[in-house]
Amino acid sequence: MADAPTSDSSDSLGVDGDAVDFACRTTGARIVRGSAVNEPPNDYEALITPLVPGEDPSAHYAAALRPLPDDESEDWFELELPRERPVARLEIDWLRPEFAGVEFVLEYRDAQDEWVECLNEDAGYEHLQADVYRKALPGPVVARRFRFRLARSLGQNRLLIRRFSLWGPGPAPSHVLMLTPDCHMIDRRILQQARSLIEAGHRVTLVAGGECPREEHYFIDSIAVHRYAYDWDDERIRRVRAWIPTPALRNLFTRVFRRLADRLLSFNSFDTFVYRRARALRADVVHVHDLPFLKHGARLAREWRVPLVYDAHEIYYEQESLPPARRRRLRKEEKRYAPRTDLFITVNESIAERFRRAHGDLNYLVLMNCADRVETVDRAASRQRLRAMAELATEDRIVLFQGWISAERNLDTLVRAARHFPGNTYLVFIGYGAYQAELERIVQTEGIERKVRFLGRVEPDEILPLTTGADLGVIPYLPIDLNHRYCSPNKFFEYVQARVPIVAHDLEFFRRMKDLHGVVVTGDLSSPETTADAINGLLNRPERLRELADRCERASAVLNWSSEAEKLLRAYPVSPNR
Repeated sequence: MADAPTSDSSDSLGVDGDAVDFACRTTGARIVRGSAVNEPPNDYEALITPLVPGEDPSAHYAAALRPLPDDESEDWFELELPRERPVARLEIDWLRPEFAGVEFVLEYRDAQDEWVECLNEDAGYEHLQADVYRKALPGPVVARRFRFRLARSLGQNRLLIRRFSLWGPGPAPSHVLMLTPDCHMIDRRILQQARSLIEAGHRVTLVAGGECPREEHYFIDSIAVHRYAYDWDDERIRRVRAWIPTPALRNLFTRVFRRLADRLLSFNSFDTFVYRRARALRADVVHVHDLPFLKHGARLAREWRVPLVYDAHEIYYEQESLPPARRRRLRKEEKRYAPRTDLFITVNESIAERFRRAHGDLNYLVLMNCADRVETVDRAASRQRLRAMAELATEDRIVLFQGWISAERNLDTLVRAARHFPGNTYLVFIGYGAYQAELERIVQTEGIERKVRFLGRVEPDEILPLTTGADLGVIPYLPIDLNHRYCSPNKFFEYVQARVPIVAHDLEFFRRMKDLHGVVVTGDLSSPETTADAINGLLNRPERLRELADRCERASAVLNWSSEAEKLLRAYPVSPNR
């Protein structure tokens, strides 16, 4: 979890006589058990957390922060790495040097599921002159699970651990800094790319949003996530503002400066806020997801002289919901910064071709929004669970929409189409969004409360098991802008992995998938009547439904993230180990 040193750091680690570098191998490790476990502050999932420059150390939990309960003889915790790795050295970064007892044991779980001692430190009471303890293990061990036990007999004033790192031989892993404007949920595509890079040996940090409801720092699997809440200030003028005598004049000065910055400067107040927080996370490659943070990533990449990767999840400035002035500004930003990219990623060939026409001959890579591979599905259990959640009978049929509930997705038409479904067929929504309130109003106005069910948000790892229980998945998007015309949404690939036949509006990507894999039926979903005709026409043909489900089974072996991850790793501009 500690920041890995660069490859010239062997002297600082005290390596004598050889050129071996030690690299941090515990990035994203998690505490699975421990003594006197308390909830860490600030929603951290791990009990030992990285300290970002500029953060308050007192806000960070330490593994040995508290007195032990009476029935405990030692302070201990078990650490699980993302996968089995070689470990050659232990490093502990104390929160502060103090009189304390340095008496502990480090153990690992072997192939026989037994704890084996690999380091025993017995220095007794001493004043810690250095902030960091470093020691090589007597011999390298290969394991995934480790246990650290600190003796209680040395007193209740425990050692305060800021970072706890296990190090293995080899050059330092390359650090990838990902940036995304996502302020609510983090797109599955982002997490998949991050996990694939980590599995290949990279270290990944994700700055996810600058306008989040609150500041948070935590881990998702092995990904260090940092989310920030913009304070509507501008850090560049704080010193100047301190000289202004009255609060009213200070507020006026701030408002005027921010307006001028928005109009005249390439980096406004919010941009500066995001850039300075990302800049504290020095990396070997900057990987930007979506256009709003491209200029921040391009500036960091140029400053650090590292590669820039840009993943355009869509043609961002073509969103109909954006104000025209913002669309024009974003278009200019992409035109300016796209040529600086070392790798330009997008979601399908149609959108890639649009970018080729706009930006010329860059290093493009198409990564589809494929879901993780699901080898087998338990359809009977999924059907029962989904119907129990929707308060439906076992024999009832479910037409499913899962995902973000928003106005531009033609969901009002889908809801009105439910009036025309047969008696035992129901429309079920898995997901959430502000537009749900409008859909519920339509349901009441149409008098179809019994035909439509809203299940709300479910955990990401629950979505596919529940989706598997549907009879039909629907994607009603209309070509209201270029993004919708060329869309290839996540839910399409999730339906495929769930082996659920799909009905979609007649858009380019769905026509292509129908021709290649035969998993989707396209039609006119622009009105409630034609939508109901397309859905009922398929539900009334059981043999056709079974054929589509079988085709989804075959396509699931091809349309999955594993194949996309291989393309990403082959094209990536830095290797895992520098």
